[in-house]
Amino acid sequence: MYVTRITGKCVGSYGSYNHDFESASDMYNYGSLKFIEDVDPCNFGSFYEYIWPEDLKAFFSESKSYFEYDEENHRLLIVVEYLSKDLPTPQLAKDITEYTQGQFSDGIGEGFEQFPIPYDDGFEDLEFYISMWHQGQKLVTTLHKTDEQTKKIR
Repeated sequence: MYVTRITGKCVGSYGSYNHDFESASDMYNYGSLKFIEDVDPCNFGSFYEYIWPEDLKAFFSESKSYFEYDEENHRLLIVVEYLSKDLPTPQLAKDITEYTQGQFSDGIGEGFEQFPIPYDDGFEDLEFYISMWHQGQKLVTTLHKTDEQTKKIR
């Protein structure tokens, strides 16, 4: 079994419940956003569920998505992993990456960014708005074998 892992940097904004928002670039200076790792990015369905065309969907068997906070670079990442029985060809890897980019910008990602993630930092109640896509985004796609005993993603 193989995992195709696609990673992209998230952007967003935050503000208090009275809607005093900071700029998107300031969001990551706020401190650790590690708590967002517990938020499910797929509250509108799984990335696998919407794969098109059908031959691309048939190659993969499932997907998992999650947020990952990169403490070293102080940035929030969105990660989507697709499981497959065989190693994807370079064209399949390119196709699933392009499909995922489309979901980040116009599909699951667009639906996700419409809803705030509440957080109480001890001083005030904040709302975080996360976007899985931004202009000029560069996705990183890696391929690797799964743990053969568990055959689980991640």
